[in-house]
Amino acid sequence: MLFVGCMALGLLGVASLLLGYATCLSRKPLSGNPLKENLDRKLAMAQVPGAKLIILSGSNGEFGYSAQMLEQELRVPAVNMGEHAGQGLDYILYRGSLAAQKGDLFVLPLEYEQYASIEPSGDQTCMQVILHDAAYRRSLGFWRWARLVFSIPLKTWSRVVPLEWHAGMRSDAEPIDGWGDPTRDTDPVVIQKTIMELSHEAPRGMTLSSESIDDLKRFHALLQARGARMVVIFPCIYRPLLANGSPQFQANVASLRRALTADGIPLLGNPEDFTFEASEVYDTVYHENAAGREHATKRLITMLQAHGLVAPVSAQ
Repeated sequence: MLFVGCMALGLLGVASLLLGYATCLSRKPLSGNPLKENLDRKLAMAQVPGAKLIILSGSNGEFGYSAQMLEQELRVPAVNMGEHAGQGLDYILYRGSLAAQKGDLFVLPLEYEQYASIEPSGDQTCMQVILHDAAYRRSLGFWRWARLVFSIPLKTWSRVVPLEWHAGMRSDAEPIDGWGDPTRDTDPVVIQKTIMELSHEAPRGMTLSSESIDDLKRFHALLQARGARMVVIFPCIYRPLLANGSPQFQANVASLRRALTADGIPLLGNPEDFTFEASEVYDTVYHENAAGREHATKRLITMLQAHGLVAPVSAQ
C-alpha cells in the first residue's frame, strides 16, 4: 500500500509540474516559431475589414487551393488560412473564430484525420504555438486545458522543452505570399521523392468522432451569430491513397454528411471528386504542386457557384 501511495503521489507531482509548466508557457510571449509567424500573418490578412472567402484547414488547404486565384476569378477578397494539420481541429477552428466577420464564407477542406480527434497531433512546433497561446488557454477553461496538456506525449515534451531554449533548432517559416498561399511547391526533386514514398503508404481512411462533429457545429453557430457562413469539402488527396472502396469509409462519409446537413452545414461533392494525380503531387499525400492547386481551385470555383455559395462573376 505504501508503494502504491508513493507512486500515486509521484504521478500527481509530475502531472502538477507539467500543468504548471504549460500554464507558465502560456503566459510567455513566443517568438522565433515559424508556424506562429505564418499563423499571425494569415490571421492579420483575414482580419482586414470586409467580407472574404477564407480557406480554413490544415496544410491541405494551404497546398490545395490558391486564394489569389479565387480572388481574381470571383472578384471577392480571399485568404488562405490553411496551415499544418498538427494544430488539431479545435485550434484550427479557434483561429477561424478570431477572423470571422459578417459576410465571410469559410471553406473547410479538412484532412480526414481531423474527424477522428479535435486534439493536436503532437508535433512539437504546433504544440509550442498552442502552449504559448494564453487566450486559447482561457477559452478552454481549466479542465479542458488540463486534458490537452496531459494528452501531449512525453516524446513531444522532450522536443518542446529544447525549443524553448535553443532558437537555432527552429527552421525558417514556409514562404507565403500576400494571400497566404505557399510560394515554394515546384521542386522536381521533392516531387519525385514524394511519389516514390507514397507508393509504399496505405490508403487513408476516416474515423468519425462526436467531438469533431460537435466542434464543427459550435463553429457554425458562431459564424451564424456573426453573419458569416461555412461549407465543408473533402480534402484533396493523392488518388491511389483514397480508401474509397472501403465499406467503413463509405459509411463514415454518409454519417458525416447526415450530421453536417442536419445542422445546416453544406458538405459539397464526394471524396473522389477531390483526388489528384502523380503529375500534381508536391511533398505529401495531401499537398499539391502549383499545377494541381490551379486544377483544384478551378474545381472549387465551379462547385461554389453551382451551389449558389458565390455569385457568378457576371452577376457581381
